[in-house]
Amino acid sequence: MKNVIFSKLTVRKAGQKSQIFKTFYFLLFFLSIFLFLLPSCQYSNNQNDTHAKAYLLNHLNTKEKIALLGGITMSTKPIPRLGIPSMRMNDGPVGVRWGRASAFPSEIAMASSWDTALVRKIGRGIGREVRGKGRNIILGPNVNIARNPLNGRTFEAFGEDPYLTSQLAVSYINGVQSEGVGATVKHFVANSQEFHRMFINEKIDERTLREIYFPAFKAAVQKANPIAVMAAYNQLNGEFCSSNHFLLNKVLRDEWHYKGLIMSDWRAVHSTFPTINNALDLEMPLGTFINEKTILPALKSGKVKRAVINSKVEDILNAQYKLHLLPKMKYPQQLTDSMLNSQASRNTALQAAIEGVVLLKNEHNLLPLSTTKKLRIAVIGPNAAYARAGGGGSAEVHPLFAVSPLEALQKALKGKADIQYAPGVLFQYPVPVAPKFFYQPDGSKQGLKAEFYANDHFAGKPVIRKVTQIDYRQGAAQETVVAADSSFRKSFTVRFTGKIKAPVSGNYTFQIPSIGKADIYINNKKVLCVDSKNMWESVFNPGSFSMKLEKGKLYDLKLEYHGLPYNPDRGISMMLQLKWKYPQHTSINKAVAVAAHSDIALIFAGTSSHFESEGFDRRDLSLPANQDELIRAVAKVNKKTIVILTSGAPVLVNQWIDKVPAVMETWFDGEY
Repeated sequence: MKNVIFSKLTVRKAGQKSQIFKTFYFLLFFLSIFLFLLPSCQYSNNQNDTHAKAYLLNHLNTKEKIALLGGITMSTKPIPRLGIPSMRMNDGPVGVRWGRASAFPSEIAMASSWDTALVRKIGRGIGREVRGKGRNIILGPNVNIARNPLNGRTFEAFGEDPYLTSQLAVSYINGVQSEGVGATVKHFVANSQEFHRMFINEKIDERTLREIYFPAFKAAVQKANPIAVMAAYNQLNGEFCSSNHFLLNKVLRDEWHYKGLIMSDWRAVHSTFPTINNALDLEMPLGTFINEKTILPALKSGKVKRAVINSKVEDILNAQYKLHLLPKMKYPQQLTDSMLNSQASRNTALQAAIEGVVLLKNEHNLLPLSTTKKLRIAVIGPNAAYARAGGGGSAEVHPLFAVSPLEALQKALKGKADIQYAPGVLFQYPVPVAPKFFYQPDGSKQGLKAEFYANDHFAGKPVIRKVTQIDYRQGAAQETVVAADSSFRKSFTVRFTGKIKAPVSGNYTFQIPSIGKADIYINNKKVLCVDSKNMWESVFNPGSFSMKLEKGKLYDLKLEYHGLPYNPDRGISMMLQLKWKYPQHTSINKAVAVAAHSDIALIFAGTSSHFESEGFDRRDLSLPANQDELIRAVAKVNKKTIVILTSGAPVLVNQWIDKVPAVMETWFDGEY
């Protein structure tokens, strides 16, 4: 009996022991499964987790992958199904666009400082404002070497020295990317002119490429690792840069081991093949050549390998992880006014403007000027009363404020000098109508009335706000109710009403650069209707009309604008300006007379964004608008004539350089 009981107890204990072992192995099995799956469960906390990227790559279908390879104007395409956001870009490189922002000095001015620490500070300031605009990538720096002195974009790059450009490019990129946004080094390579830039074939031997054109790009990718490299418009030795095997595959990928994103310049892709089979990842602004229609059949036929598509998609996803867009967005893609034109940015812009000044000539130590006694100073020239913040095109920044030399002198020398302004010559081209010439409908106060409608036909109750002028530049809907209110997402219209006052009597030429339809009425009569479809048509071929106005008279003004639905991915949703050119009576003789009775004559000469811009090259190196004649005439009557040049590129000085004792180059110096 005892044996039976013992036997039963033994069996029971053995069973319990077996159950314990089963439970232990069961828990061990599930623990191993949990540990195996843990990385993929935690991928959202690790931006470099390959499991997360692998998940997205495995779950993107073929059409979605192809869609990612073509942009939507100013962004990559979002894939909402998988939580992949758009990667939003912004024009640069000397400040951010999409409305007003800090205007830093041009890159050629930065280069003139020879100060890498300062350029890094500028990069940080730009990076902060990119985030402030709700964007992720700045399209800069421009590191093209200045080879053609007539190039309209010379101001936009760091000059002609490969070593200096390399050092500054690295500092700029490191500064930008320290703020959690991406830099784009551009335009790879030899984009040295605007004339026929879309098709010109640059024939350059390999030694010249490697000694002059390549160093800045090589330093940028190897020492600063920019988020993106932008391929240039032009051809290099018979192949377009966006599909150039030597440039993108052999040099950029294989030799320099660049792992980042390679994108095209806007409309710089000219073919599906060989573009898709080379290293370009992203066609901007749209997938004109890289799309479902062209790529799906090529995948089926084997003309394009799926591994090629996957590699490009992975480069785009990698960029999103580096920018903290994936796995979880770190910085909101929305306008943050407090990050724009901060005191730190203003201080940096001013420091850069000062350090960028170049003293070219200073006989008898005329400079710096002494203010120990009250001086009579003649302020002369077309750039004296106007702030020339930068050149034109995609690098032109719309500053929140800009200080002209005349304003700065009047403030700095108040009570210390007697300043007389006589321009002598002025640039005669349309400029935005200044706020002081606009009045409310009853004529009592300055500023137009603007009514915003959440439809395309000015119906219903508008949202009303007062504006000081009609000057909405690229993406400026961010500065209006259009961006803040979701009711404007489908369509919107704006009606501006009030009065405009003529400063002088004479014939006025008006221009309306706009994207979208705009109708303008003067004294209740329609005088112009424009309907531009794109930015370049608007900028270079704006609608215009002329009429005579009388000095001091108020004219009824109405402008009705049909904007594009606000879409932060597409970039431009409200672009509208009202410009005018009116008779400005100037006289070289008057400037000479003022100079003759002054202790010092300061001549602010040079160019402006009207003469130096993306989209065209200068015709010659001469100073426009009879400035040579003005300088010679003033120097003849005042032996202490100082010429202060404002430009972004070389200008000829041979007609007067030996007639003046001092010359300075201040470049396009930003908001200061």
